[in-house]
Amino acid sequence: MRTISHDPQTVAAKLRRLSTLKPALAIVLGTGFHHVVDELEVDAEIAYRKLPGFRSPSVRGHAGRLFIGRLDGTAVIVLSGRAHFYEGYDLPSVAFPMRALAACQVSHVLLTSAAGGVNPRFRAGDF
Repeated sequence: MRTISHDPQTVAAKLRRLSTLKPALAIVLGTGFHHVVDELEVDAEIAYRKLPGFRSPSVRGHAGRLFIGRLDGTAVIVLSGRAHFYEGYDLPSVAFPMRALAACQVSHVLLTSAAGGVNPRFRAGDF
């Protein structure tokens, strides 16, 4: 694995140019949660491949896009999918989006995950 160093401030500056919103909350969408984007009043959207240091996920259901907008009136950054260590990315690359969010002054992060369960009634997207 090759580590490439990127500056989270560079990403923060790029996101500030995309939107005037200043979200304090970020939501990272795991598998089965992309429908949250349908509820978002999108102000700006960008593919991870256009953000230095962001890796494009290969897991089905992880769109690899960042959204800035309002969810029920609250300004948020939504990361639709994330890169995983098991996809072959090194840990600094997997963690980089969190560093970029901190550089954007995000103080709270909600992580979602399709971790599974033993209840046969559970479906993707259930809490």
